Amino acid sequence: MNLSDFDIEGIVENINKALVNFNIQHEKYMLTLEKLCQKNCAKNGSADTVASNTENKTNELTNAGRPVKEKSKMKVKIKIAFLKIGVIDTIKNKFNAEVLVTTKWRKPEVDGKKKEVKLLSWEGQWTPSMVISNIVGEVKVTTSYNVIFDNSGRAVACETKKFVGHFFENMELYDFPFDKQDLTICASSEKTVDELELIEDENDPCVLNLKAFSAEQEWALNDNLNKWNKLSFDYIYQI
Repeated sequence: MNLSDFDIEGIVENINKALVNFNIQHEKYMLTLEKLCQKNCAKNGSADTVASNTENKTNELTNAGRPVKEKSKMKVKIKIAFLKIGVIDTIKNKFNAEVLVTTKWRKPEVDGKKKEVKLLSWEGQWTPSMVISNIVGEVKVTTSYNVIFDNSGRAVACETKKFVGHFFENMELYDFPFDKQDLTICASSEKTVDELELIEDENDPCVLNLKAFSAEQEWALNDNLNKWNKLSFDYIYQI
């Protein structure tokens, strides 16, 4: 099968991913891990693509000699919360969980309109189009929206999506009975990287509900790790 058989740009042209990992350890032993935050960006393309991009950046003037104003990205703050972690199936590489993905973005067109937003219809409104890419099988999804205002009346839209089901995780269990395993949620936007930028919500960070961990008879949960990875891909050509 040749690379030319695929419409690669049409399938995987742009992906925004936000990953949050929580670490668990088998039986008695707990881990002491520092909080990690890293940002990785990758861009792979052919020589023609790179040359074309360079030419477009160089030719930024209109016929009138004025610079072309680039469309700004929508900055979207994201929070991922594990509400519940159920059965961890180490044989089938999956785990059961209830996950909440909350996103926030500025909505200046309703600044100061607290009464009007109560009648706002979200049908046709811009949203970050969030999905979870490591879902296994059918997952129940419920979505809700609201608008919050700061003291100056500035409006921030808020989307909350609850996912209940099974999620894929590559189990790396090589040190029984002291295995260490990450559980990962891959939250992605269906928007392109030109439209949207996902940012971890520092004021409302990702969390894990320690009281709702039903697999505690087999695993010791580490609540000290909150690892955030951000990946942005413009072009992916490898199959």
